[in-house]
Amino acid sequence: MSHEPVEETVYEVFGQTDRGEPYVQLGSLPAADPEMGLMLARELFSRRGEVISLWLVERQEIHATERLDGDLIRGTDRTYRMGEGYRVTVEKRQRLRRVKP
Repeated sequence: MSHEPVEETVYEVFGQTDRGEPYVQLGSLPAADPEMGLMLARELFSRRGEVISLWLVERQEIHATERLDGDLIRGTDRTYRMGEGYRVTVEKRQRLRRVKP
């Protein structure tokens, strides 16, 4: 009796801890099909009841950017939302008040 190797797909597993919370990546696993992947994901990632829901996504279906370069990061700069950005904004306003007649 010959055993043919089963082709496995790598899945990324995402879980939700409470209703309304975002799904976060928990890890990845190889499985022969989505049903087997979900069964394995339940065993691996929800055994202790940390998550209420799981998503399974084939790794090949995830489309991502390469590492972000400086231009893209600078184009979406939002440091003004951070505490240090607030301090800089206050300092700029104080300087403007001193310059005005």
